[in-house]
Amino acid sequence: MFTVHTLRILLDQQAQSGVADGQFISRAVRLLISVLLDESRTLDNDAICLIALAILHFINGIVLETFKTPGKLIASTEHPVIDVSATFFEKPKAFLDRLLAILESLDSTLRAIPTDSPLIRGLDSVARTVYACLLEGVCISETLLRTLINDPVYIERHRALLVSSNPVVAHSMAQRIGFSCEQNTVYVPHIMCLFPFID
Repeated sequence: MFTVHTLRILLDQQAQSGVADGQFISRAVRLLISVLLDESRTLDNDAICLIALAILHFINGIVLETFKTPGKLIASTEHPVIDVSATFFEKPKAFLDRLLAILESLDSTLRAIPTDSPLIRGLDSVARTVYACLLEGVCISETLLRTLINDPVYIERHRALLVSSNPVVAHSMAQRIGFSCEQNTVYVPHIMCLFPFID
């Protein structure tokens, strides 16, 4: 996890200086995703959360880069939808499979433990971060979005999580959907595509 911490430090330094290096961000995201997809690694929930959070920070970095003025980064609630498929998500199916599998595993674990378990808060945090990573990904990558919505299996897996009998993961997902829509209204059409089962 040293690599993840180092990349986060470098990104924070760029943010403080007001300059975002798009090539560095793209390379960092590809590296972080490769770590997440590496089946030879055994990642616990803390490590998964750390990696997903780092990916989120870098995705936000590339979005902010489009709004920079010389020497400054400015925030906006009207970010454009940027298609970064070629530079970020080289294996969209593998990325979606991994994140959905993590969420399904968390949902299964949460349904198996008592509702008053002290573990729930930590697992909820992991679910919230992982789903945020998935949601932001499909909002900035046309390829990732199309991969998800054009596959009935992905649509059903997503739907099943949202209507899970255990409310923790579903609630975390619903909250993140609302947050993303409020923070960036341009994302709304992309997010609505994820719910073809709603009339």
